[in-house]
Amino acid sequence: MLHNGPKGSDVALVNTDSVDDIFHMIEIEKGAHPLTTTVREERNGNVSSYSLNQNYPNPFNPSTVIEYSLPEAGFVTVRVFNLLGQEITTLVNEYKRSGTYQVTFDSKHLSLPSGMYIYTHSSGKYSQARKMLLLK
Repeated sequence: MLHNGPKGSDVALVNTDSVDDIFHMIEIEKGAHPLTTTVREERNGNVSSYSLNQNYPNPFNPSTVIEYSLPEAGFVTVRVFNLLGQEITTLVNEYKRSGTYQVTFDSKHLSLPSGMYIYTHSSGKYSQARKMLLLK
């Protein structure tokens, strides 16, 4: 399925439904370089609290996995920032059901320098941030 995204970019969604996992491949054209993010959703009814786990691998080059959990359904954002507080990208910005989720941040087409980056997870009144290290 192909949708027009913001500012004329194309957003392609590939969805395979299964009982435990849903995979989405989202490709957003950012300038001349596509930003590719893979989202693996694991619906687990046993989640009792919000959490944002440390990314892995860390340090990473060029991609890393970020895992977070939601004890209840709600609107979720997962964002990546540089150390100046400038937003690099938004990885998740949508309503999610309760469960544990994984999102892959791929920096290959972003021309980011090596260094420390901050990723955040927000849902309702919950918000948490963690550091990750990009080594080229």
